[in-house]
Amino acid sequence: MKLDLKNNEKLLKNSRLDEKEMLFLKDKNKLGMIRVCDIENITYCSLKRECEFHLCDGTTFCIKKKFSDIEKIQEENKNFLKVERGTIINLSSIQSLNFKECNIVFKSGSYLYLNKYKLKKLEDNLYLKYTGFSL
Repeated sequence: MKLDLKNNEKLLKNSRLDEKEMLFLKDKNKLGMIRVCDIENITYCSLKRECEFHLCDGTTFCIKKKFSDIEKIQEENKNFLKVERGTIINLSSIQSLNFKECNIVFKSGSYLYLNKYKLKKLEDNLYLKYTGFSL
């Protein structure tokens, strides 16, 4: 079964979504269209050599790509931030930062562990983004 990518692009234009709102992912075995706002975080698994896109609804989309190719998302969209080697998060999907348990709590209820130094750095970035002032 072949997918017609030109028809997908036409559907995208007709549905009033621009290219920055959608992310087209393709490798040898999979093809996916994901809304950028639905991505909670992106992690790279070096054992499997694949990127895992964790979505707000709890599903995970895995694709075999280099992490350096996926990092281009954060250049195009300012809501994404690389917090660790192999981890990018969507700042708009963060519910809270838990310094006691050293994790990020997302709006979906899932969480991601970080060390205290990186949590503090993330707090500074969030504060700067939403207030315009640095701590």
